[in-house]
Amino acid sequence: MTPNAISWLVAVPLALAVTAIVFISDKEGWGPWPTIGLAFAVLIVGAGAYAIWYLRRKKQRAIQIPKAMAPLGLHPIDPVAGRAVAALPFGLFTRGSNGTVENTVGANVGDRTITMFDYQYSRHGYNARTGSSTEHTFEFSCGVVSVPGSLPSLSIDREGVLSRVARAIGIEDVETGDEAFDRAFKVRAEDPAAARDLLTPDLRAFLLSVDDRWSFEIRAGWLLCWAKQLPVRELGDLHDVAWRFVAKLPASVAEP
Repeated sequence: MTPNAISWLVAVPLALAVTAIVFISDKEGWGPWPTIGLAFAVLIVGAGAYAIWYLRRKKQRAIQIPKAMAPLGLHPIDPVAGRAVAALPFGLFTRGSNGTVENTVGANVGDRTITMFDYQYSRHGYNARTGSSTEHTFEFSCGVVSVPGSLPSLSIDREGVLSRVARAIGIEDVETGDEAFDRAFKVRAEDPAAARDLLTPDLRAFLLSVDDRWSFEIRAGWLLCWAKQLPVRELGDLHDVAWRFVAKLPASVAEP
């Protein structure tokens, strides 16, 4: 369960509790200060419980990830190197603000490098009804693998409502001529012809075979495979999908 979901699970009972306090106060004839004091205490306790849960969750994840990834040959690496990976020109890393990298592990495998990490960013907004600012945090699990620099820049995401709307207003994606693939995925590329050459039948079949949580980008000699933040026990799936994508690259471009 994500922090945003947990925050709603905390916020709703707190709001109900404060409402109940105000109702009881009015019924029992309490003065304003006891009402305010009790409501404030309830809010402090709720916020404190959420903070403790969130920090404990992050600490446990930081301990568990290196242990889970060690059998795959991945080990903790310098946080500076992890942040450098997140500076690569992937679309995911340009979203929102306050992008952060945590729990970075990696390895050199032959001529390739793989780096896996947790990534999150924030998006700020404004609630006109309450007159208050809002902030939502989005969390992801990312795997970055070095690939030939000659590969075209492109992104591959599952088709969704927003992509259909984009197409309706004239924002076209790359069509491969494979009806099943084109219906399931939206592909964006600077060079559509090069993207079609890269998306061979073998690679398209692989992409159709994996579940819909995965998205992919290729930029500047790197492949990014990402999903909404995965439980530690499922991070091996990210490792597997990233390497399987690389294995499906056309032989003509497969060498680093």
